[in-house]
Amino acid sequence: MYQQIAVDLDIPPETMHLVNVLSDAGYLTENQPPYLNYDLPDFGTQVSWLDEHPTQGIAFCKERYGKEAAVAATIYAVGSEVASRTEGDLTMGFAILGDYIDDFLQDTSRRDIATEVKKVRTYFDANTLELKDIEDAHTDDENPYEYCDYCGEELDAAFSYRCTTCGTRFPGWSALVFAEGEEQSNSKWREQLDVTVLSQNIEKQFLVLRSKTSLPGWIEEGGQIGKIIDGSLHDMGRVVNINNRDIQVDYWGGVATGLEAGQDITVCSSETMIATTQQLGLLRELRRDFAGWHNEQNPDPTVAKLAINGPSLCDTLINPQSPRRHLSS
Repeated sequence: MYQQIAVDLDIPPETMHLVNVLSDAGYLTENQPPYLNYDLPDFGTQVSWLDEHPTQGIAFCKERYGKEAAVAATIYAVGSEVASRTEGDLTMGFAILGDYIDDFLQDTSRRDIATEVKKVRTYFDANTLELKDIEDAHTDDENPYEYCDYCGEELDAAFSYRCTTCGTRFPGWSALVFAEGEEQSNSKWREQLDVTVLSQNIEKQFLVLRSKTSLPGWIEEGGQIGKIIDGSLHDMGRVVNINNRDIQVDYWGGVATGLEAGQDITVCSSETMIATTQQLGLLRELRRDFAGWHNEQNPDPTVAKLAINGPSLCDTLINPQSPRRHLSS
C-alpha cells in the first residue's frame, strides 16, 4: 500500500522499502555489514522511533537519507497513525479520518521538514479514500508476500523471480524471509536465561554476564545473543568466552552499551535475527547486481564470491534457457 502511494508521489520504491525496513525491523539493520548496515536514530526504540516520534523521525530520515526518504517516512507515519486509530471493528468515516490525518500532519510538521510533509498532506487532501485503503490493509489477512514489496502490485504467482509490473527481482520474498524469521524467533524465545551483568567495559566493548543457574546448551562460544526488552528481542553481541557460569560478550554498540554492572537482564539466542539479516541483505544485493558488495573494502571471501557469481545465478533463475556463464569457484 505504501509503495503505491510512494510511486504516485515520485518516490523511488527502493527508498520506501528502506524506510519500511528501518521502521518495522530496525533491530535487523544495525552493525551487520555488509548485509544490512544502516544508521538508526538515538531516540525511541529500534521498532518505535518513527511511530512514537514522527517529527524527529522524518527529520532524521531527511538528514541521513535525503528528501525522498523524508517523504517516505511521512507516508509511513500516516499509515502508522491510521492503524493506531483502528481497533477491531472501530473505524472512522473517510471524511472524519481525512480531517484527523490532516490535523496530525499539521502537528507533525516543522520548518525543516515542512516541504516534505506538505507534499504528503496535499496528496491525502486530494485522495482521502486512500486512507481507508490503508485502514483496510492493516486489518486484512492477506499475505504480504503475494504483493511486490517495491511497487505494491499483486503478483501473478507467489515467489516469482521477477515482478511483471516493475521488473524487481524476487518480489515479495523479503516479506517471506521476515515472516519465517519471526516464526523461528518465537520458538527460540522459549530458550531464555536470566543473568546479571558482572562487569562492563565500554572502552573495549565487552561485558561479562553471570548466569543464576548452570549454562544451557544454546549458550556457546561464537553464538549471538540478544536482550529481551518489552517483549522484543534486541541483538546484543557475540559470545567469545565461557567460564563456568560466566559469559563474556563482545559487542559493537546498541543496547549493550547501556548495561551496567549489577543489572539483571534476560537474554536468549539471536542467531535467527542474524540469518534473517543476511537473507534480506542478499535479496537487496541481488536486486541491484551486488553494487554494494562490489564496493566493500576487504570483503568477506564468501561475500566477494557471491558478488561475482550472483548476477549469473539470477540470469539462470529468471531465464533458465539462456546460455550459462561460468561461475567462480
